[in-house]
Amino acid sequence: MQYITGIHGNERVPVVALASIGVPQIVANERALAINQRFIDTDMNRSFGRDGHCYEIDRAREVLESLTDEPLIDFHTMSADSEPFSIVVDKKMIPLAKTLGLPVVYMKRNIKKGYSLINHHDGVSVEAGIHDTQEAYDMTKLIHRRAEFGAEIDVDVYEVYDKIIEPGVYKNFVEQDGFYPVLAGERAYDFFGLKAKKVYGVVGNTKVSKTFVPGSSPGRPAKGVI
Repeated sequence: MQYITGIHGNERVPVVALASIGVPQIVANERALAINQRFIDTDMNRSFGRDGHCYEIDRAREVLESLTDEPLIDFHTMSADSEPFSIVVDKKMIPLAKTLGLPVVYMKRNIKKGYSLINHHDGVSVEAGIHDTQEAYDMTKLIHRRAEFGAEIDVDVYEVYDKIIEPGVYKNFVEQDGFYPVLAGERAYDFFGLKAKKVYGVVGNTKVSKTFVPGSSPGRPAKGVI
């Protein structure tokens, strides 16, 4: 397993947490991390596989070139008031995500427009908690232990299908108006969050387990949610 941290320079806690237990890691955006700023020129997690040159695009190429064939865990923290969760963009990564013991969010059409790290290398992104909190620090270390142990844990799985475009009061992973909000309240985005359907887990008192079919989606993706 490979561990990537610091793609966003204001997400420092996973870097410190893994260093505290001696886990080798690739710190992706060292310049932004040094000044506690999300990025220098552009969002690095929208820079993988892109043409052109700037600090994050060039550094993204270096990170990809440094990876082995092993899958990776890409650590993030967030400003949204949410429980930690994992993100996959390829269904084959769901079993790996389940080993982390967190809700799994499948973004077939993700908000990074195909330029996130996990669009270009097998792996799972993790939102470990709120920026600069003890909870995110502890969760990062717990996720590492679970990833190394490798046993799948029964968790809820959601599939993103749209953006939340109307302002409102949303509680992440609590159903309202027929959808589950994800990343509602995240200040890094210019929308109000994401809409998801639960495709595995409990809805009300009913266990649901919808079979994933390649190319299928529980809802119609909005333009721009790619």
